[in-house]
Amino acid sequence: MKNSGGFLMLLLVLFLRLLTHSEGEAKFCPAEITAEGQCSSMFGASDCFHHMRAKYGEAPFPPTNCKCSEIPQDSEHYTCQCDVPCEEDNTAASPAPPPVSGPLQP
Repeated sequence: MKNSGGFLMLLLVLFLRLLTHSEGEAKFCPAEITAEGQCSSMFGASDCFHHMRAKYGEAPFPPTNCKCSEIPQDSEHYTCQCDVPCEEDNTAASPAPPPVSGPLQP
């Protein structure tokens, strides 16, 4: 019975180690996009977050520190600035490919 308790403890430690293991810290770089519409004072940062997720895809690390800014003399557009996961050369990750719409062609 003692051996099974030690074995279960070892399995638990290995399982917890597996859950907390990471490949290293995520590196973030600033990214900016222009979007149509106006910055919402209440939801501007959230809108920018979703724009960045749409552009850069569902990465394991989401955009952070999103800000929405009105463009002077342009009431039809605004800019979004967020920190997004970086490539090794400190540039923002490549945008995600556009979604496929309609039936696939053979």
